[in-house]
Amino acid sequence: MNHMDFEFAFWQMVYLFSNPKKVYRNFQYRKQTKNQFARDDPAFLVLLSIWFIISATGLSLVLHLHFVGFIKFLLWVVLVDCILIGMIVASIFWFITNFFLKKNSNQDVEWGYTFDVHLNAFFPPLLILH
Repeated sequence: MNHMDFEFAFWQMVYLFSNPKKVYRNFQYRKQTKNQFARDDPAFLVLLSIWFIISATGLSLVLHLHFVGFIKFLLWVVLVDCILIGMIVASIFWFITNFFLKKNSNQDVEWGYTFDVHLNAFFPPLLILH
């Protein structure tokens, strides 16, 4: 927990609504300083999980789900809707990008970056629709 930058992750979430260009610039800066596009800090995923819990709690109250139903719903949303489908979509786009859209053979799009793009795209609809 000490190595996670929750403040930076929180501001990324705010910027996904107010100014997504800043989030992309942060990815570019990370590439220049750490030579990778993907996040190395799981704080964004932890905060996203908290939003999942809040969202699942609200939906469970509206749908009158009991505690076991709430846990099933939460696990489904996190494990299937976000992580499993996200991994599949990220893998498909990673493959398409690396094998069909590259200009140079020495360039490579990181799989972690494609998953981060998925998480960035998943967060605003989560708050709006759930």
